[in-house]
Parts: sequence; structure tokens; C-alpha cells
Amino acid sequence: MRNTRVIIWFTLLLLTDCVGLSAAFELNPTEKVFTEDGCEVVEYGGYLLLGCGDIIEEQERDKNVFKCWTSDTRYTVFSHDYVHSFFYSQKCENDPLYYQVCGHIMNNYEYIHDTEYLCGFYICDRGDDYSKPDMRFLSGIGVPWSLECNKVSQCEGDLDERNCPEDEEAFICTDPTKKRISRTKLCDGKRDCHPLWGVDEVNCNHPYGMQCIKKFQNELIDSWVSPNQICNGYKDCDVNEEDEENCDETADKTKCMPGYNPKNTTDFYFGDDQKCWRPDLRNFPVCLDGKDQLNCTENISLWCDVNGFNTSITDLGLCTGYVNCDDGIDDKCEEVVPKCKVHKHMTCDGIPSNCGDGVDESSSRCGAMTKNFTCHRRAFESTRSNIIPQAIPRGWACDGIQDCIDGRDEDKSSWTVCSENTKFEHCIETHMVCRDVFICDGSKFVKQEDLCRNRDYCDKERNVCGINVIRDILTRALSFGDYKLLGHCVPGINLVKDTGNPLLHCVENSFTFNEEAYGTVQSKLYHPKSVQSCKSYFGEMYVYMSCLGICQDTSCPLQKIVHDSCYTQLDQFFTLTKQNTLTIAKRLSQGGYTNELFPCKNKQCIPYDKVCNLHDDCGDGSDEENCENHFHCKADGRNISIALKCNGHFDCADGLDECNEECSCQIINSKVLKATAWIQGILATAFNLFVAVNNLRKVKERFSNKTSLTIAILAIFVSIGDMFVGVYLIILAVHDTLKGNDYCTSRYDWLKSFACTFLGVLNSIGTQTALFSMVYISVFRAWVMRTKQICSRTIDRKYLLCLGTTIFIFIIFPSFAFSIAPILPRYQDYFMNGVYYGKKNLLFKGVVTKREHIITIRNYHGRFLGAENSILSWQEIRKLVNSMFTTEYGGMKGDNIGFFGNEGVCLFKYFVQQGDPKSGFTWSLLIVNFICFVVIACCYIYINYVNLRSANKTKTEKSRKNALNVQRRISVIILTDFLCWVPCIVVCLLHYLGVINATQFYPFFSILVLPINSLINPLIYDNTLFDSLMSVVRIPSENFFQLAQNFRTPQSSETQDKEGGIGLNSMVKSTVTVATMIETELNS
Repeated sequence: MRNTRVIIWFTLLLLTDCVGLSAAFELNPTEKVFTEDGCEVVEYGGYLLLGCGDIIEEQERDKNVFKCWTSDTRYTVFSHDYVHSFFYSQKCENDPLYYQVCGHIMNNYEYIHDTEYLCGFYICDRGDDYSKPDMRFLSGIGVPWSLECNKVSQCEGDLDERNCPEDEEAFICTDPTKKRISRTKLCDGKRDCHPLWGVDEVNCNHPYGMQCIKKFQNELIDSWVSPNQICNGYKDCDVNEEDEENCDETADKTKCMPGYNPKNTTDFYFGDDQKCWRPDLRNFPVCLDGKDQLNCTENISLWCDVNGFNTSITDLGLCTGYVNCDDGIDDKCEEVVPKCKVHKHMTCDGIPSNCGDGVDESSSRCGAMTKNFTCHRRAFESTRSNIIPQAIPRGWACDGIQDCIDGRDEDKSSWTVCSENTKFEHCIETHMVCRDVFICDGSKFVKQEDLCRNRDYCDKERNVCGINVIRDILTRALSFGDYKLLGHCVPGINLVKDTGNPLLHCVENSFTFNEEAYGTVQSKLYHPKSVQSCKSYFGEMYVYMSCLGICQDTSCPLQKIVHDSCYTQLDQFFTLTKQNTLTIAKRLSQGGYTNELFPCKNKQCIPYDKVCNLHDDCGDGSDEENCENHFHCKADGRNISIALKCNGHFDCADGLDECNEECSCQIINSKVLKATAWIQGILATAFNLFVAVNNLRKVKERFSNKTSLTIAILAIFVSIGDMFVGVYLIILAVHDTLKGNDYCTSRYDWLKSFACTFLGVLNSIGTQTALFSMVYISVFRAWVMRTKQICSRTIDRKYLLCLGTTIFIFIIFPSFAFSIAPILPRYQDYFMNGVYYGKKNLLFKGVVTKREHIITIRNYHGRFLGAENSILSWQEIRKLVNSMFTTEYGGMKGDNIGFFGNEGVCLFKYFVQQGDPKSGFTWSLLIVNFICFVVIACCYIYINYVNLRSANKTKTEKSRKNALNVQRRISVIILTDFLCWVPCIVVCLLHYLGVINATQFYPFFSILVLPINSLINPLIYDNTLFDSLMSVVRIPSENFFQLAQNFRTPQSSETQDKEGGIGLNSMVKSTVTVATMIETELNS
């Protein structure tokens, strides 16, 4: 009796009319490659199977031979175009969750992957009473419409009665099956009871389909037929046959592109009863062009004018590729992922339900939303009412498409209109300020706030933004035969030469992170034996090494991939793991399949080379979340290499890569240098001010002696120059204290400021004035020693004019020329470091040099008129940059960063590299300063020689002691000058040759090295300052006083003043004066 009943239901299945379903059941695999044993991995119905034979087409019947993954059993699959089931000649061993069924199920069913059935269906043993004994097993796909959930077990293990609703939650189908279904499935437009009658859709007030009476074994059944069964030439309503009435062409019918039968490519007419059909099988509406979804009363997603009449459209009528609305709004859609289009109004709407858990809500797509403007969008999710006003992407404003129901997005009175009455006219929110826009092609443009944020508005944007935003990195491992080579396996080049085997220090390994799956290949790797840092690796190099545990500073970023980790894509398929679970595999371009995929949070799956590669390839940032090789820029949402963090260069728009808890910088970072700046600045300023005033006070007393007057005046210039350096240090220390950590984020504001430029000029004038004055003094003193002339006659105007002229020519003019020339506007092409365009400009970040400008301009314009490597002036560069933008609002505004704005200490740009236009000027000064050092050294060596020769002539003990003391002091002079300038010049040379990057040494040289003479000179030049300091300190050491007395002469101060002693003091550097000893030697 049981078998008879089963045969009856099987007969019903054969009689069920399912016109249009044949295409969904076609078993032709998309790709098949046979091996020697006749079996190969094939893509079949979205799954990977082992195909073992040709397809046999026999009277609309398909027979296919497959091999089980879990055993050597081969089986044949049989299906019929009009049967919702499949038959199998054998069941696979070791397949408890029925993977054998997978791939033979219509793609349009909602799979239920659970712990009992991998694909939501199973296989029942047909027994020996069935026809075709070679097809003994029935796929569970046929069971739900005939045997399932009717409280009668038809399958072994009662599989057909599992997962059925409880009686109180169930609806008992009134057809002969008596099947139980959940009440939530009533009136959903899908026949969940037997499709022959569709009793679960009766009395549902559907605006589509038809309710009629069918007859079964003398029993009349209230039934419902779907729209595709009306006027199809077959009498589904077999009692009154009303489904085939009024089907001639003179009836009120609508023409559309066919949707339910892909084999039919011609237009067809459907009756009004077929409108608004909610198909039994998803994604198969009646009309491909959506005309059947017009004028519906349910599931409405859009209202628009069609042929001048206000018309409703359901969600199935959107994004069909055809336009029904007069303004085309129904087809304004975006393909957010392959094979998934979403209407633009359903993107960035806060509902992560489209295209796999919210890829349409990704930050890169929805980053530029209005802040103070909301409205009711015209198209909305049919599952909710459009009662909540929402923000819209800023690009929708005044774009010629009405996106809001009330049309305010196109009403210019609701916005601030920029570039009005031009082809670049656009709207911004009323609280925003109009700025010039980046010109793409023709009338296309990109707003500055959206520029270079990886949204790909136009090709020109990609061309120019790649220079300053995208950095090329290696994301794929190198191929070595069938292996991938990771990292550096060999420590050095010499070892490679010696061994001849680059893999000697590598380990062979295979990579398995996800569960091993059938049909997939595992990566074969060579990787280093030793643990190493992996923060410089990206993509699959980073993933493999981190997950293999050979990285000392990174952890594995992967997550296990399962059957529902990814939204289905064209090159992705399901397959079976060796643990009998369902997983996902991806087709490789070189052939084969792999399950080495990263599951994004938004249900996208990407290969390993797109993980931890600095780019948001998922669309939601999840592929970069657990990566330790990058730094995330909050202001612009980009990721930069961790190597760029704290490297002294701002790569993030907000500067957080250099201004954070690890490396926030100040004008002076070192505490030692901070203290040194204050101490040296205050002491140098006070000491040199004292010496200058003291010498000015005694100038009149020296008018009787030209030598003394000349030395005194030159000593004043030395003091003034050194005092400028002291003032520079004090002002620098004050600004450092006031700005503190805030300097880090306002660094470029400081570098472009007048204060920074003033400090640089002040320091340069002071340094050069003191140096040139010292050269003058040394040359003059050597001349006096050479000629044995100490002029004591009265000073006349001619002498003063001569002295003033030489001081101007050799001290004042060159000092000011070297210091002032770099800031003169006429020389900006030569001296300007670059342009700063502000923090929010991602096209030009930080201080943009002339070379970086030229690269960007060339990528925008394609080529230059003239030589490819021609040097452009800054004026020409500004003009070309402005040509990339509109100019209604002044063009691209940027601030010049001058010659002294290369570091926070605002020092002369001593450190230049090859190719820098400023290198000639800088090296000219460095060579001049080196010559000055050589001249000073030679003069004092000559003075020492003359002094020793004079002492040898007198042969007195006093003369000998005086000569030795002078020799010591001269040694100190040469040594201090050497330590001041020679190391600086050597470092400049190494920087110029590219051996080191000396930019970081600017604070050290500007605070500690170069100002040393400014502090020591006043102690050497003036007896009064030294005596005053000694009286204050009151050092009790008799030895020290004795040493000081040895450095003095027995002559009185009156004799010194009379014979030019103070002037001669200014000539020699020491902690105590030796001028009188030299004076005595000369007089003798």
C-alpha cells in the first residue's frame, strides 16, 4: 500500500506543468577537463564535482556520470525537464550530509546549510518497487512537494519528517499531500504546498496570478496558478479553463521582453492577470524589462511618471537594464559587486541587506554624505515604508536627477551654488564654502574634499592621485617553479655565490589554514628558516609568513572560511571539505581551484594578495583590520606602510603618522638641546652685549691709535654677530616652549611663517658677520706682525672712510647677501623649497617640491610642450596646477615654504642633495666658510711663528713663557674653529653624496655646534668680562689664579690702552687674554 501511494505521488510529479524551469535544471557543466582516468574537477551548478563522462541528451533527459569525492564509487544522475527531482544510480559512501545532491539543485532555491543536509536536501532510497531500477535513489529536492512534513515517513531515517513545523505553528495543505508548512509561508507568492494546486496562495488577494478550481480524483480543490501559467496554451484550471480565456491578441494585454523563459528571445504579450507576479523561483520575473511590475499595489519601491502618468514600480521592476520611467530613475543603479545591482537610492541608506551584508554601505562609497540635509528618497526598500528622511551622498545635489520625493535635491535654493552658470556648476551644503574643483574630462569634475580618496571619479584623478596617495608595493610572492618564494632565504650575496643554491637556507612547506577541501590545491612554499620581522611584507607574503608563525612581530590576520562567508561570485564555487563541511573555492587564472580566501565582513571574499596590502579591497576595511604592517590615517581613511610612521615625513592628511604617542615632535625634541638653547642663548646674548657696549665705550679713547681702533671696531662686529646668534637661540626656545606638542600638527604653518624666516635670516647674518669679522681681524693682525707697524698717529677721515668701506665690502655685504638673497621674490625659483596646500589636500601632501609638481602635472596633461626634462619656473608650475582646477575662487591656494623652512629650527639650508637647485648656492657658502677657516688658521700659525722667533732672539725666561702661552692659545683658536665648521662641512658632503640623511641633525648643529664660538668669543676678546666673571665666581684655587696671571703681561692697563692692548686682545681667542704678550713681543 505504501509503495502504491508513492507511485501515485510520483505520477503527480510527472504531470506537473513547470514550463520555463528546464533552463534552471540544465546540467551542462561550465567547464570540464578530462584526465587519463576520465574524471576531472568540473564546475557544476555552483559546486565542484568530479565529472567522469560525456553528457547524454536523450528525449529531453540528461544522464551524467560522476565520481564521489569520499570514495571510488561512480554514479549516474538522471533528471527530467518537468520533474522537480533527480535520481541517482548509487549513493556515495562516507557522505553523511549528502554533498552528492549539491550542484543538482536549482540555483534559485534558498539553500539551508545545516548540520543534517549540506545543501538543504537529501537522498531517499526508492526501493525495488520503483521503475527504472538503475535509478534507485531520489533526491530530496522532490520530497518537499510530495512527501515531506506529512507525518508519513517516506525516507530512511525519517529524513522527510525532520525540520517540520510544530502543529500549532503549521498550516495543513488542503491538497492531497496534506503537507505541513509554516504559516509564515502563506500568501508569499510562492507555492510551498504542492505546486500543482498552490493552495497556500489561495484567498490571498494577490494582484497577480489567478485563483480557480482544479479537479483531482473527483475532488475539487481551490487552487492558485501563477502568472506564467496563464495563457500558456495548457489548461491548468481544468474545471472552467478560465486561465486560457481571452488570450487572443485583441485582448487588453501588454508587450514585454520575456523573463520566465530565457530560450525565448522575442517579445511576448502577457495578460493583466500576470502583472506584479512574485515568482515562485527567485530572479525569474515574467518580464525582463520590468513592465509586469508597473501599477502594483504591493512591494512598491518607487513612484514615477510613465508616459506622463504617475505609476508605481515594485522592487523587481528596478535595475532591469531597461527604462520605464520617463526620467529613467528606475534604472539608476550601481553594480556594487559582480552580478549584483542596487538602485542608487538603496545605497548608503543604513540598511546592510543588499548584496551580501552591506557592501552597498561601505565607507569608500558612502564617505561623502550630507550633514545638514535630509529628505525622503524616491526609491526605497519595499520591506519598509519611506517615512524616515535620510542624508544623501553630496554628489546627488543638483546633478540633474531628482532623488528626493519633494525634489529639494535639485532645488538650488536649498543649497549653496558654486561655479554658477558654468559647465562646472555644482551645489554644496549651505554651511560649506565654495572651492575650486578638480577638472576631469569635459564637464566632469571632482570636489576638493572628495579628491584622491580612492573613489575613482575619473581617469585623470587616478593618474595624478597615484603619485601622492598610492604607493606600489609587492603583494605577491615570487614564483619558483611550482613553489612560492617568501622573504629572503639567503642572508647575503656572498653566500649565494658560494653555495650556488638560493634555497639552501629555506624551508619547504605547504600552507593550510582553512580546512582541506576536495578539488582545491594547496600552496607550496619556500620560506626562511629563522624568525624575522614581517612588517615590510604585504599581501600574500605577509599572510603566509604571519600565519606560518615565522614572524616575530605580527600575528595571523586570517579567519576561517565557511560556506556562507562569501557572497556568490562568478569565479567562486562550493566544495566539500575532508571534514564533511561545506566551504568555498575560487577558480585560479592559471587553472585549478583554491580555498585560500579571506572572508570580508560584508560577505565579499578576496585572495590573500589583497589582504594587508594597505588598500580597502573588501569595501568595509575588514581586510586591513588585523594587520600590523600599516598605520591607519583617520582623516582620509587610508592605510600607509608602518615604515612611514614616525619617519619625519607627513603621509597622513592630519599628520597623525608623525604626531602620535610614539613620535610626536616639537621644534626641539631633545631635552638636552632644549636646555642648551636656553643656556647658550641667554649667555651668548648677555656676554656679547657686554663686550659690544664695553668696546663702544672705549672707541673714543683709541682714536689716537689706528691699530687699536681697527681691532676694537672689528671686535664690536664680532660681538654683534654672536649676539644675533644668541637672540636666535632665545627666540627659538621661546617658540618651542609655547608650541610644545602642538607644533607637530602645525609644523607647516610654522615653516611658512614670517617668524621662522626671520629666525633663519637672523642666525645666518649673525654667523657670517662673526666669521667674516674674525677673518678680517686675523688678516689684519698677521699684517701688523709682518710689517711690525703699530700705527699711533691721529685718525683722519680718509682712514675712517677706508676702514668703513673695507668692513662693508668684506663683512656686511657678504653676510647680508648670503642671508637675504634666499628670501627675495625675484629668486624664488632658485631658493623656494616647495608649496604647502593645507592638510585637507590629498593631491599635494606636505611640502610639495618642484620635482613632485612636475610629475603630477605630467600625469595630468600627458606631456609638456617642449623638452621632457625641462625645468619649469614656479610661476609656470602655479599656472599648470591652476589649469587642473577651476579658478572662480582663486584657483589652488598654497603657501610658499622658503629657503629657511626646511626644518623646525629654521636654519640655513646647509644639507642639500644632488639635483637640488639650491646646492650651488649652499656649497658656495660652505666653500667660503672653509676658506675662512683656513685663512684664520694660517694667520694664527704665522703669528705663532713670529712670536716664537722673537722669543728665541731675546732668550729670556719671560719671553719663552710668553711664547708658550701664546702658542697654547693659538692652538685653542684653531681647534675651536675646526670643531665648529669642519664637522659641519663633512656632514654636508656626506648628505650631498647620499651616504647619510643629515636632515635630522639640523637641531644639533643649530643649537650645540655652530653657536659655540658665540659663547666663547666674548670671554676671549675682553679682559673686563673675564675679570668680572672671576670676581663673581670667586674660584679659590690658587693654581687657577697663578695660571691666569701667567697669561697676562706685567704692563698696566694704562699701557695696554695706550699701545692698543685691548684691540690686540680681540684678535686672540682664549679663556684669558694673551694680547699683551703679543704686544710686548712686537714692541721689542
